[in-house]
Amino acid sequence: MIDALKGELEMTYEEVVDVLSRRLESVWDILKELQKESNSLREKIEAIKAAVGDLRQSTVLSSLDDVEKAQFETHLRKVEDLLA
Repeated sequence: MIDALKGELEMTYEEVVDVLSRRLESVWDILKELQKESNSLREKIEAIKAAVGDLRQSTVLSSLDDVEKAQFETHLRKVEDLLA
């Protein structure tokens, strides 16, 4: 009787370990995908920051009056704040 219960307990333990192992593997796969997405977003943010810097230096600004330049700079700062 004790041997039978011990056998059942071992089988149950193995099943639990198997289920937990599969779930851990699924979580790991999800984390790897999230890391890829995070890296991709980080690269895109850096590209946008570079574009904002280029835009700030562009000759387009020279055609704006002081009020328009101030508004433009305000918008660029908002974009930079969102990317920070």
